[in-house]
Amino acid sequence: MTMRVLRDEILVKQKIEEKTAAGIYLTEKYQKQSGEGIVHLIGPKVLDVKVGDNVLFNKLAGRYINFEKEEFILMRENEIWGIREK
Repeated sequence: MTMRVLRDEILVKQKIEEKTAAGIYLTEKYQKQSGEGIVHLIGPKVLDVKVGDNVLFNKLAGRYINFEKEEFILMRENEIWGIREK
């Protein structure tokens, strides 16, 4: 199955850290609070973000959706704070 994102929507796969830099394992509740992810799909009206960009966003941004047995966040471009440079 394929998916096409509309307008200025962006599909992001949230980065999930399972443990801290000090080696402490995080519970699932805290794993989902990361405000960083990788862009998988973009809509036709998205101007500044590209597929594959590592983006920073508010932890409460967007809507969680399941697509092909994976969890993604569908958000608008204006909900992204910035793009982390490589």
